[in-house]
Amino acid sequence: MQDACGKRLKNRLKMLSFACVMELYIENMVCDRCIMAVENLLRKAGYTPVDVRLGAAEIAETPDTGQLDELAARLDELGFRLLRDRDSRIT
Repeated sequence: MQDACGKRLKNRLKMLSFACVMELYIENMVCDRCIMAVENLLRKAGYTPVDVRLGAAEIAETPDTGQLDELAARLDELGFRLLRDRDSRIT
């Protein structure tokens, strides 16, 4: 069983193998179950999660506006909110 640091390092090394990584900021992620739910949602939506952590996820794709709208709707169904602009990420 890997510890958190080992998993994070593995994810970072995996991220380096992708040419383009997009970071998504997601509100209302508060626990490990939230991380698992978002990671599963991304996979089911056809994305490759590189790193998922509280408040953010990195994917190996660059979705267009329509795809982001669909992703936002799916996240909303689970009680999360995709933060699209810089101002909404500031607390």
